[in-house]
Amino acid sequence: SNNNITGTIPTAENAVYFNLSNNRFRELTNNIVDMIYLETLYLNDNLFTNEIPPYMCDVANLGVDINLNNNGFCVNSDTLEFLDCLTEEQIGEQVGLICPCTDPDVVELKFENCTICVPVEERILDLRYPNSITGEPTITKYLPELVQIIGEIPPEIGQLTELTYLSFSYNNMSTAIPPEIGNLTKLEQLFISGMALIGGIPPEIGNLTELRQLWFAGRSPFCFGNCPGESFLSGEIPEEICNLTKLINLNFQGNNFEGPLPMCMSDMDELMKLELGGNNITSIETNAGFKKLSKLTVFDNRITHIPDSLGLSTGIMDLQMQYNRI
Repeated sequence: SNNNITGTIPTAENAVYFNLSNNRFRELTNNIVDMIYLETLYLNDNLFTNEIPPYMCDVANLGVDINLNNNGFCVNSDTLEFLDCLTEEQIGEQVGLICPCTDPDVVELKFENCTICVPVEERILDLRYPNSITGEPTITKYLPELVQIIGEIPPEIGQLTELTYLSFSYNNMSTAIPPEIGNLTKLEQLFISGMALIGGIPPEIGNLTELRQLWFAGRSPFCFGNCPGESFLSGEIPEEICNLTKLINLNFQGNNFEGPLPMCMSDMDELMKLELGGNNITSIETNAGFKKLSKLTVFDNRITHIPDSLGLSTGIMDLQMQYNRI
């Protein structure tokens, strides 16, 4: 130790005590796993900036005395999955650089606490945090269980043009809906709910003409009115929403949308569920009746009258209009 040595960590298969602390090594290589007699491993106070390799968990589980403190190991979703096996005394407070995605055929989605590398041909990206009501875990190959994403939806999401399913719900995010989401023209299901949403719906939403389900629900399903610590989508619902003629289920519940519904929404012939409770909507008048609508929830808004067009929606079986100004 304390020699300012650089280069590659040497191989020492028969080593019992291995101390290279206070040097200038930059990359932690795989040869350590071959040191089967190892009892002590000190690599603290170097210049490591790569990811802590998964085999380090196996080394720790064998009872080896490990010290990786005072380095700059990078972090990504794979690292987060196994870091719990290493104690704070073993790894300390790393600099926490975000590991870059090195594969040219992946898209790098960078958040505050993790980076996710998603293949460009991916079709399903489910990044939900475990459901806050049922407690059911989310199964995803990109995030370990119970890792809650922090930050904003990055514009690079628009590069995943093969996606048919996308969910960010129930994370610790404060985010706008990026206009680049309009590039995902193969999307059939889109869920961004249960977290702090900022700004309005970008007009590019009208490009997603294959959508069947769209959820931009801002609040918890059990929170209406003022919910401390949350922010919500606002402004008017854009007319471009009427382009989504294959949509079956639309949920904008628990936001701050205002003004009237776009008159053209009655042209959405496949729409069966329209959930808009807990907003500031003033009118639900449309050009005609909804052909297949069976559920309409517009409670806790600012609606002042029941329009004639509503009477033309003869299939509605669940109508909730309480707490308005009628």
